[in-house]
Amino acid sequence: MASKLVSCNLCKKEISSSATVCPNCGEKNPTKRPQKVGWLGKICGLIIWGAVAASILLGFFGTPNRTSTQATSETSALTEEQIYNQSCSKDWRKCKSNADIVNLNTSVNSAMKTACKRAAEKNSKFEIDWNWLAFGTFYENDSDIKTGEILIQDNDSKYGNMFGGKVKVTTKCLFNLKTMTVEQVSAE
Repeated sequence: MASKLVSCNLCKKEISSSATVCPNCGEKNPTKRPQKVGWLGKICGLIIWGAVAASILLGFFGTPNRTSTQATSETSALTEEQIYNQSCSKDWRKCKSNADIVNLNTSVNSAMKTACKRAAEKNSKFEIDWNWLAFGTFYENDSDIKTGEILIQDNDSKYGNMFGGKVKVTTKCLFNLKTMTVEQVSAE
């Protein structure tokens, strides 16, 4: 019994309807017809395209217009805060409090914590286990800006002892912001 001839899906040449590979182009399953998209698939496609079109249009046209005085006052208020944050993050002397030094000036904060940990480790005879947020406590005031010194503290450090045990100790560190060095470190 002869099989009927159909066209290959890829190269469109006539082949046997029972062929598993097209002898002309090598297409696997050359007689299998692609599935048609049903009505549910079409609706989903329309919803997706509608969402894409809406986001593009909103990107071009944005939110409703505000009056120019509203936009200007909001921009200037944000700008003053941004200017302060940027200046404090670059120079600790421009910060209003030690809280701003710790929270905004990441380079000083990082240098301070690293130097304090090293000084404490240098003074200790045994190993110290630091928590993940070492020296995360400070005493909030504005005199640190005037004196150039900031006191930070770690409440969860564990110092080794001569018996091989660990003792939870509070470590205090007085850091000189002007010289970027540790003035004093103590364990209580």
